[in-house]
Amino acid sequence: MVDLTQDGALLRLTYSSRLVAQDCQEAFELIRKITDHANTKNVELHIGGELIFNEDTFEIVQVLEGNAVTVNDLFALITRDDRHTTVIVTEETAVASREYPEWGMMWCRNPKNIRRGRDRYGGVHDEKGSHDEVPACKSSA
Repeated sequence: MVDLTQDGALLRLTYSSRLVAQDCQEAFELIRKITDHANTKNVELHIGGELIFNEDTFEIVQVLEGNAVTVNDLFALITRDDRHTTVIVTEETAVASREYPEWGMMWCRNPKNIRRGRDRYGGVHDEKGSHDEVPACKSSA
């Protein structure tokens, strides 16, 4: 196990929350804003990760990975973000190496493919997690 008190110790923190949105399109717009910001800021902070969105429940699962102090500081800010509620840490693990070394914040909308490897993602994303258009929601018919 990695000692989190060591300088440069790596932490992988996973949490779940629920977006505060009136409908699916508003939720996707929030995700776009969140990931656009994360793809700039997280790169500066050397934090990688992914965000998975379930458009049926508006639940988010997010993984943050990087320097333990930096990840904890970022997570403290995230818990105060009023765009979501019910923030619950589901995993907090000291790691020896990174799974997300190249990404600011990748995201997908397929909750069945929650993590571990680019080729397993069936959702909307690219390697950097950026996107130009808000995707269409599933029809309710």
